[in-house]
Amino acid sequence: MRQASCCHALAATVLVLSLSPARPASGAPRSAATERAANEQAIALYRQSTRAYDEGRFQDAADLLTRAYALHAEPILLFNLARAYEGSGNVDKAIDAYTRYLAREPGASDRRSIEQRVATLQKQVGDRQALERQRDEERARVEQARRDAERARQAAERAEEQRRRPSVVPWVVAGAGVAGIGAGVVLGVVSHARYVDARDEPFKSPASADYSSAQSFATGANVAFVAGGVVAAAGLVWGLVDVLGKRSHEAPADASPRLTFTGNGIAGRF
Repeated sequence: MRQASCCHALAATVLVLSLSPARPASGAPRSAATERAANEQAIALYRQSTRAYDEGRFQDAADLLTRAYALHAEPILLFNLARAYEGSGNVDKAIDAYTRYLAREPGASDRRSIEQRVATLQKQVGDRQALERQRDEERARVEQARRDAERARQAAERAEEQRRRPSVVPWVVAGAGVAGIGAGVVLGVVSHARYVDARDEPFKSPASADYSSAQSFATGANVAFVAGGVVAAAGLVWGLVDVLGKRSHEAPADASPRLTFTGNGIAGRF
């Protein structure tokens, strides 16, 4: 029954193409001989497209119909082109072909059903676009989450590296203590020089002043030695404790098997 219907549709279409004047898609005028040749070629292409459509080769049918319409701009070819595109899954081009057909055939008897079909296809396109947008948004969210996780991981690694790195503060403190000891050395040298000057001074009053100055510098030297030594020692101990503590955290855990001795021998668990 379907084959007989297709044959009738083919015969009707061929009759339309044969009787209607040739209308090239470009609109350029052609001679009578050229029009006849164009009609014959359009009919041949239409027959080939029908076979391709029946065999399920919808894209081939669409290509053949496009060539036929370029030779003979008959509206029925647009309808068939829409069906071929719809069969191939190219919904956008199917809508375009249906719309062009309705524009060329405003009084088509099946206009209402075609308009309903176009509306259905347009809804499919809208649903597909909405799904694509949703998929793109989800892909963007996943990518953003991945980037955030990577930044968090890098920040954690930097924080861990900072935590493991020995602090420079203890060594600054130790350096300040060493500087205090150095100041004590300088004050001690000055104190000794003033003492020598006081000892060699023949007059009592200048000698007394030199002794007093030497004693002041000696006191300052002692204070600098004691304070500098305490600070340097504290900084050194602090630094050593910090370094050794950081190294103990970095030491790998003992991964050796735990062994126990039983009456039957050695039992170990990995």
